[in-house]
Amino acid sequence: MRKFVYYMVIKQLQTLLLVFALVAGGTVLAQPKPGSDLNLTDAQGWKQGKWVKRDKNNKVVYEGTFKDDKPTGYFKYLHPDGALKAEMVFSDNGTVSRAKLYSQTGKLMAQGKFVNEKKDSTWKFFTESGWVINEENYKAGKKNGPSKTFFKNGTLAAEHQYTDDKKNGPVKEYYEDGSPKMTGTFVNDFLDGKAVYYYPGNYKSAEGVYVKGVKDGIWRHYTEKGEPESQFVYKSGTVVKKQIDNGIQEEFFPGEIPKAQYTIKNSKKNGPFVEFHPGAKKEIKPFVNEEGVEEMKEVLVGQKVKCKGNYKDGKLEGTVTWFGTDGKVEKTEEYKDGQLVTAPRDKK
Repeated sequence: MRKFVYYMVIKQLQTLLLVFALVAGGTVLAQPKPGSDLNLTDAQGWKQGKWVKRDKNNKVVYEGTFKDDKPTGYFKYLHPDGALKAEMVFSDNGTVSRAKLYSQTGKLMAQGKFVNEKKDSTWKFFTESGWVINEENYKAGKKNGPSKTFFKNGTLAAEHQYTDDKKNGPVKEYYEDGSPKMTGTFVNDFLDGKAVYYYPGNYKSAEGVYVKGVKDGIWRHYTEKGEPESQFVYKSGTVVKKQIDNGIQEEFFPGEIPKAQYTIKNSKKNGPFVEFHPGAKKEIKPFVNEEGVEEMKEVLVGQKVKCKGNYKDGKLEGTVTWFGTDGKVEKTEEYKDGQLVTAPRDKK
């Protein structure tokens, strides 16, 4: 939502810049009426005094004052329906102007400064309801320096650093309560270097390294309590290895067909596990959703359990049961501290 509102403000600002260029460049539809003191030019053809520009439908586009062909002082710009579109105050021989941009409903949408027709210094952008959504810094029409995005309650949502319209430097994102959501670094518009993501409440959810915008190397993930959960090894944005620290670790046959599931705690197998026979496959089958509409979804068919049991501190513990492809128990084994303590009991 914040990006959409900001986009609409920028579109209106671009329209204002076009009108501003027409003012500075001298394009105007209005012609002076005989005996009128409006829209006058001197012997050199320079605009002097008050000018009113109108469109082809005779609607006022802007009103303002010129001195020696340069805008000076207060100008106002109007929407086609006559509502105020923008206010600008010119100084420094027309090269500097302070601007306020308004929506069709009369709400302030942006304010800042132009130098030589280009955005300069600090600009603020507003929503229709009046709260500041963005604050950006410009130099010669390009973003340079800090850029900030805000929540409706005024707290900071994100802050970036720009150099010549590109993100360069540290980035920080926040939750609405002010706690951190993400920290990292941009280099030429790409995340590059270490990045850390957080759950609400300041616990880390993940951390790792970006190289030119893609994940690379080891990425560590954590539970909402801050405990290690898993590790992924990336190469140029692709996962090449996955290790679970706490949770369910899965292994797969080709085609992402489940091969095994292990319970992991503190980076070791701890708790129940199950392994599957090969031969299962994925199929697209119809189903009826909650609204009574038939849809298609991918389902796994033909999955058969091969064995199941328990691990303790990375070692088999207790009963391990083995199954045939027909689903019948073939044998059971008893383990203690990873060692087979009873001979297999054949169930055939």
